[in-house]
Amino acid sequence: MAWSPAKFSALAVVFLLLAVVSVVLRFWARRNSRARFGADDVLIIPATLCVVGIAATMILGTQIGMMAQHQTNEYAPDGQPIYTKALANYEKCNYVLQLLPLASLGLSKTSVLIFYRRMFFMYHRFLIFNTVMMVIVACWAISFFFGTLFQCRDPRTLWTTFENARTGCIDTIQFYYAVSISGFITDLMILISPLPIIYKMNLPLKNRIAVADFTTPVFAWTMIESSLAVVGANLPLLRSLLLRNTYSSALGSWAQFRLLRSKRSTINDSLNPGPSVQLTDQSKSSQDEIARKESEQGERSMVSDRNIYPTTTISHV
Repeated sequence: MAWSPAKFSALAVVFLLLAVVSVVLRFWARRNSRARFGADDVLIIPATLCVVGIAATMILGTQIGMMAQHQTNEYAPDGQPIYTKALANYEKCNYVLQLLPLASLGLSKTSVLIFYRRMFFMYHRFLIFNTVMMVIVACWAISFFFGTLFQCRDPRTLWTTFENARTGCIDTIQFYYAVSISGFITDLMILISPLPIIYKMNLPLKNRIAVADFTTPVFAWTMIESSLAVVGANLPLLRSLLLRNTYSSALGSWAQFRLLRSKRSTINDSLNPGPSVQLTDQSKSSQDEIARKESEQGERSMVSDRNIYPTTTISHV
């Protein structure tokens, strides 16, 4: 796909809004479920601010640094290429777009791990593994962030010198491979870490799958990855909103239906008095008993589903 400034900026805006909306819904879900706010909620805020910075840098880069567009070289009278201001701005935006995703991903991953810790706090072995994972993620984010920050002895070399003339800089290709592969490995470890516990939970299969699903990339991909990392960290907190609306609507509709049916039975009794009244009363009593049992069953189902939702567990922490 051929990139253009408009497409590049649209990508930034769309994924920025996606991240921001997910964070707003996260805190709304916390408020509705009356769960206590924790460190995982705090960490998602700077992670989102990093996504805002990525989007702003992408849009700014299209305006002052010719990002997502064809760059034309300028030459001096002697035939040597000139390092223009637009090229310097491009490299500065490039530098920022290398740093912010590492910060955002590190914060998002740590937020997910802390959320796991609050959710499965009763499992001692899991807490040990979770602590090890938090140390690994913190070391991953800090080491690669400062490795990127000082990829050249003097960072100003990046926006004052052509790439083929730079000295004192690391091999960026190998460095990017190291960041991508190690980042994928940590993502995979975070994803599978709660699966053994979820597998052992005494829940229906569809509910175990639901819990697993809610517990879980060059410029364009950095925006997508960072935004989706924030969204992924927020998803487990949004299920309560869906459950609350779904069950409230279903139970309300069922109650209205039963009430209307009961009124119709009463009208029929008044229009048809006599020997059949006793039979109708018995039928009405039987229907009311069935309705009561079905209502209790629906409430138990709702409570059961809410019990598997993470925020309910968190509220007791």
